Amino acid sequence: MAERILIDNGIVVTMNPKREILRNASVLVEGDRIVDVGVAAEVRRRHKPDTVIDAEDKVVMPGLVNLHFHSDNMSRSVGEHMGLEEWLDSLYYPMLKAMTDEDVYYTALLAYAEALLSGTTIVNDMYIKLQSCAKAAEKVGIKSVLSSTTADLVEGLESLDDNEKAIREIKSTSGRVKVWLGVEWLPLCSDEFLQRTRELADRYKTGIHIHLNESKGEVATCLEKYGKRPTERAYEFGVMGPDVVAAHCVWLSEREMRLYAETGTHISHNPVSNAKLGNGLAKIPELVELGVNVGLGTDDAPCNNTVNMFETMKFASLAQKSRFTDASKMPAMQVLEMATLNGAKALGM
Repeated sequence: MAERILIDNGIVVTMNPKREILRNASVLVEGDRIVDVGVAAEVRRRHKPDTVIDAEDKVVMPGLVNLHFHSDNMSRSVGEHMGLEEWLDSLYYPMLKAMTDEDVYYTALLAYAEALLSGTTIVNDMYIKLQSCAKAAEKVGIKSVLSSTTADLVEGLESLDDNEKAIREIKSTSGRVKVWLGVEWLPLCSDEFLQRTRELADRYKTGIHIHLNESKGEVATCLEKYGKRPTERAYEFGVMGPDVVAAHCVWLSEREMRLYAETGTHISHNPVSNAKLGNGLAKIPELVELGVNVGLGTDDAPCNNTVNMFETMKFASLAQKSRFTDASKMPAMQVLEMATLNGAKALGM
């Protein structure tokens, strides 16, 4: 018999279709399944739990989904004054090149533990040496969608071969770990690389995790090198669609915004990271109005100084209220949906 755990007498934020919030309510967990939710006295009467957790005056809610995450902790609090491109070239990429399997395992352990301790139960993690990340995720018990930090026009990053090897080798015994394909940055990826990414995603029936339109510099570089904006180029080579999560999407043209809606591409909005790195604020209300599914992410700890999704939720709401000088923008329930239901939808969960 699976252990029966009663989370008793809390404030249950259900996120059910009616978005009910139940006070003096309890949740019964049996093994890895929630089997009952309701008025505390009634749930207690229906079941004989093995363990009771007192949740009085505490919120009981679905785990948060961090839709854009990197396990990096090695460069935390280093380069605080740097913008994105300088930080990547002078610090992040050289560090990734030097890291060992053991380095990745322990930094992933720390990242996943911090995520769990602040209420996140699912991370969409783009990093390196995915076998080590998978080992850490299984040990800690977090759900993780892993993808490699890949590109072919810069030294030190992983290749599509590395990512494909991880897809073949990582077999999650718990079902908590899945492997997608990662695309680091459009200026660092050849046409052939993008074409092969789509081919591999189709072959293995898996998803794609990609950075798009994060900074003005990225857009300018893509226009100069390829004559197209990042999202336009991603669309041309098929790395958009309902199996794609695009991170950031700050500097989008009107046409690019429509492409997300037309293709069903999901967006991870990472407002704290975008602010810290001086990259601006994405037009999230406008994208939602177009029908785009938008979730929330922290990015990695060095780009945020935390992986706490509650801080990201607060910032996501307040930043748009400030931008529009309208307190009705991005209300709390909408932001909570982004951090739970929308993120889960984007990851096919």
